[in-house]
Amino acid sequence: MTADQQNEVLIFQKNNRFFGCPAQAVREVIPGRDLAQVPLAPKWVLGVLRDQDTIYPAVDMGAFLGLVDAPDSATNRFILIDSDQLCCAIAADLVFNVVVLGRADSIEPLTPATDQWRDAVPRFKYDDKELLLPDLQSLIGDEREDATKPMAGAAASSITDDFRYLLEFFAAGVPLAAAVSSVHSIANVDGDSAREPPTDQPGVPTTPLSESLGLQPSETFRTLVVQREQRFFGFNVDAISRSPISRHKISPVPALLHHWITPMVYAGIALGTTEGSLLLVVDLERISGKLSAV
Repeated sequence: MTADQQNEVLIFQKNNRFFGCPAQAVREVIPGRDLAQVPLAPKWVLGVLRDQDTIYPAVDMGAFLGLVDAPDSATNRFILIDSDQLCCAIAADLVFNVVVLGRADSIEPLTPATDQWRDAVPRFKYDDKELLLPDLQSLIGDEREDATKPMAGAAASSITDDFRYLLEFFAAGVPLAAAVSSVHSIANVDGDSAREPPTDQPGVPTTPLSESLGLQPSETFRTLVVQREQRFFGFNVDAISRSPISRHKISPVPALLHHWITPMVYAGIALGTTEGSLLLVVDLERISGKLSAV
């Protein structure tokens, strides 16, 4: 920001701190709503939400900057950021007005202690408030050592008319889905017996899905053997949907998630059977490869 440069900034509050974001990047401010959890995402990613036909990763800026130990999932508002570089929903407790800030309003920057943020965060003084103005572009990794790798897909992720046949299930209470051709067997098992593949498909390894997604596994499992094209997969889940395989609209994984989840084990995000719900679509090949590499 030069000496005479002025920017329009939307002020918001989260976890008793005041932040600002470029007003021109804001599409809309919406009420808080339920989020779909994203296993393996950084803790500052609260989940994903859908507004109209766009999927937004929801982020807690305080947690991203390392200013709070645990992100607060109880959110009154989401600020939808929609630009060519970034598409996300910023969690806010309160959203105030748009103000004009210049270099004369700046004060000593903040240097947070966090791995993903390497530069000081600009701070400004406005109406007795100290505002943090982080560079939102850093949310997709400009400050990371591997920032030179190309982004996977566009910033925005929209629900399209691309339908897939998906199997809905729960792993550690998290609703998920996978693209399959058919379900070959379902076995109710407990404890260590869940590690063994069903006897009608010998040689099919069983993937402990909850553990591979960083979730606390349930004591009781259902072990499934499914087919996708010419391959068979066995994995453990809590429960499956009453309509095991059904058609769903699906969208690509948002670029922000692509950049922060490595390796990427999701094939997309689908509309659930419950109105407004979202499902993370697990890529069975990728999740099996992730386990093999561990």
